[in-house]
Amino acid sequence: MSREPITAPAVASVAELEQWVREHRVTWETRSRRDAAQGQDGPAELELTLLGRYPGGHFPVGGDGYSLVFERLQSIALHVLESVPEARYRIDPFDAAVRVRPEQDWTPEVELTLVLEAAGHDPPDVAHGRRLLAGIESGLERLGIQRKRWREP
Repeated sequence: MSREPITAPAVASVAELEQWVREHRVTWETRSRRDAAQGQDGPAELELTLLGRYPGGHFPVGGDGYSLVFERLQSIALHVLESVPEARYRIDPFDAAVRVRPEQDWTPEVELTLVLEAAGHDPPDVAHGRRLLAGIESGLERLGIQRKRWREP
């Protein structure tokens, strides 16, 4: 018996994204990381992590629920990146594990990691990186995504 793959529903509007963000209490974090292959002297990459809860904060039965949350987080990331066309990025592959953090009272969350890549041949431009990050953060905040920890409005 074959089974059609389950995919996240198409996003109809920004309002739908905003509602999904509230329902799944989406948060974000950033940190700098260096590629071990480049060594400590290589340019740093900026890692942006989006975290979303499974509806109700419960573990789903089976693994499809987590992949649906990941797919919608990916839709959100791509939507925000549309307003920052000069950003070079990659999205780390889906990890079927969930993340639990003390900031969210150990509630299971799905994680999407977006890596803003530094140009390996160019000297790092800190001001340019800050402008990119500011544009991305602004887009996340417009959708109602909160930094680090979800707080009810």
